[in-house]
Amino acid sequence: MGELAGRLRLVKEQHYNGEEYRLYDVSHGCREYHLLGRPYAAAGRFVTFNESATTDRNPVTMESWLVTPGGVLHSKTTILPRNLWHADVRFSAKATQVIIKDSQDQYWKVDF
Repeated sequence: MGELAGRLRLVKEQHYNGEEYRLYDVSHGCREYHLLGRPYAAAGRFVTFNESATTDRNPVTMESWLVTPGGVLHSKTTILPRNLWHADVRFSAKATQVIIKDSQDQYWKVDF
């Protein structure tokens, strides 16, 4: 995860029905965090998307996380429109917004 490589360890587990991501904070007694999907990181923040939302019953959600000296904090969960899939994820210059490309090649900004 970029500049956090010395402190955080990301483990990807492959299961029969999909993947699971676990994040370990080794600087604080090996705290464990379960993530919805693969993390996209920038400037001490990262976001994950629920990659299991393949049916109409499950909304597409984005979880925002903040890395602080005291640990990793879950800051926000955002429900996204159905066509907003995370094929192309970028961050604003100051990492205050996530920029996501939807299925119609339009870009959306989501605040942290």
